[in-house]
Amino acid sequence: MSSPIHDLTSAYIQAVGEHRLDDLRPILDPEAEFTLGDATFRGVDAFVGAFVRLMPILERNAIRKIFVDGDEACVIYDFVTSTPVGPVLSVEYLKFGNGLIKSSLLVFERQHWPEVLAALVELEAQKKG
Repeated sequence: MSSPIHDLTSAYIQAVGEHRLDDLRPILDPEAEFTLGDATFRGVDAFVGAFVRLMPILERNAIRKIFVDGDEACVIYDFVTSTPVGPVLSVEYLKFGNGLIKSSLLVFERQHWPEVLAALVELEAQKKG
């Protein structure tokens, strides 16, 4: 059964996976926080900016399951990369308020994520050289 939180979660994950980062701005709280590893990005520009570096290797996001409980959602999806690693299992925990995303905690499957980052660094070096 769909709900506004479910639909917003799906729209968010799909927008990132389709490289439509400008579509994130209207669904983010002005003070939204995005946490990835040890880093937390605060505010809409920083939240959206955290994804910019990943766009060259992201082919799409493939949602497996969305769980909703009140004003919180958890989405399990494959972060499908163009690297030799391919899809990386990801879990994102989102909190909402006033129909907007207030915070996100993103956790990647740790075994392959370092390989993905190494491929990204190599791609960036090729573009500079």
